[in-house]
Amino acid sequence: MLGTVLLAAAFVSLVIRYRSGGREVRQQIKWITLAVVAVAVCQAVALLAVAASGSESNPVTVAAFVAIRRFTLQTYWLVPAGAVAGMVWTLLLQHP
Repeated sequence: MLGTVLLAAAFVSLVIRYRSGGREVRQQIKWITLAVVAVAVCQAVALLAVAASGSESNPVTVAAFVAIRRFTLQTYWLVPAGAVAGMVWTLLLQHP
């Protein structure tokens, strides 16, 4: 409940700042909005992937396996790509 209230307050704060800000502030807020929308879309896709697979396997792992097999990625790409995918999965998609 508190999280929802804080999220709504942050949204209202951004709207007020957008309306009262200059050109540069508005552009910065547009970039923040783009990032938030991108994260929301990624979460929605991950949730749909979990629902479609019928299990709680990590869809990032499945996507990485398919990409490695399909595009024969070099091994030096695996560590950074795996680290980023793991961080995204852990920070954004795991529920406590």
